[in-house]
Amino acid sequence: PKENPRRETKTPGEVGPFYNCRSFVEMNEMPRDNPEDDDEVEDARQDETDLQMLHEFVDFSLEEIDFMASWNVVARRFRVMTNDDVPLLCKSFAKTYAEKLLKDSEFYDKFVYTLTNLFDSGVVNRVDVVDVLRFAERALPVRRRPPKSSPSTRATGDVL
Repeated sequence: PKENPRRETKTPGEVGPFYNCRSFVEMNEMPRDNPEDDDEVEDARQDETDLQMLHEFVDFSLEEIDFMASWNVVARRFRVMTNDDVPLLCKSFAKTYAEKLLKDSEFYDKFVYTLTNLFDSGVVNRVDVVDVLRFAERALPVRRRPPKSSPSTRATGDVL
């Protein structure tokens, strides 16, 4: 049979990145949790490219874009190999952005929402989610406090 002249076969090194269809995390050949790596210049260039591409979406708020860009930075540097690495990726994110998770409740909510989506997709289980949230709580320099109850609920004990 004749070979199709248009068809090019690519070696594994020439193929682009693969993304897990459930976690949307780039799958790599070796995981790492060290942001101080020798690929820092390439990572910074890719971070900038990602941010530019994220700003092309018109239906996301700036806060959502900020969270997605932050997630991409950690995910790229962590280099996930399998779904089993995703809880460690979540912990790495919590460790990297502990200060921001503490100060910005919307950023924290997006992190919890991401964990929920990973759970709904079957990438992490409920034990993983609880473990990651406990880790995030320990990583925070100051504990997040629940909102204060209003005077009306304190007096009657009723929940609105």
